[in-house]
Amino acid sequence: MNHERGVTAPLSEILLVVIVVIVSATLGAFVFDLPSRISQPAEPHVFSDTTVVLGPESRAWAGGRNASATRGEIDHVYVDFEGGEPFRGNEIGSIEVVWTNGTAGGSVVFPHPGRFDEETAQQDHGGTVGEFCTGDFEVGDTMRIRLVHNSWQEGGQTDPPPVRYVESGTNDISVGDGEPFFRVENRYPIEYSGDRPIRPGDRVTVRFYGPEGKLLVAESPEARASVHTGPVTNISAPGC
Repeated sequence: MNHERGVTAPLSEILLVVIVVIVSATLGAFVFDLPSRISQPAEPHVFSDTTVVLGPESRAWAGGRNASATRGEIDHVYVDFEGGEPFRGNEIGSIEVVWTNGTAGGSVVFPHPGRFDEETAQQDHGGTVGEFCTGDFEVGDTMRIRLVHNSWQEGGQTDPPPVRYVESGTNDISVGDGEPFFRVENRYPIEYSGDRPIRPGDRVTVRFYGPEGKLLVAESPEARASVHTGPVTNISAPGC
């Protein structure tokens, strides 16, 4: 006699319903959670303004600038951040200031301080870079970039010629009330190229690159450089 019995029809229907419910719940959870699994595109960066002022400051060493000079040897570039994801100092590989007027111009690259260490060889000076610090650039902030060239140094002499941007502890990128974005303790080993520093009337832009310093992630509006008028301030190198 065969004592084996099959599953009754009502029970099989209940099991089928349970399976369908479980599968539906699992699929629904996956589908509704899918947007959080997809990498959303970064919000574009929006800059409201860029301003370039030539010579508002001079280095305080050895009496600073030549007393008869019409402006200092530190140029300022300002960028106003209006909208988008914050710039995190540790996520920006480099910042580049580019200027041109016809066929002449140049650029200065500020590499992320973490991309060099205390033993980094500088192009024109010995010694170590020393301590470095970074910060953030957020909506509503203004970024100030200081670029130091070798015009109007002590005694009115340019040393060494030709006039160009140079490695200096006063090269600096700050935000807000002077908080560091890229800053070093000693000389900043910038990467300068071109045939001259920024001149009045030059078209200037600021470019932000990704962690490796190659992928362009944002660019400021173009600005025209103007000369500072009024007293020149002597400053010492900022610290972290």
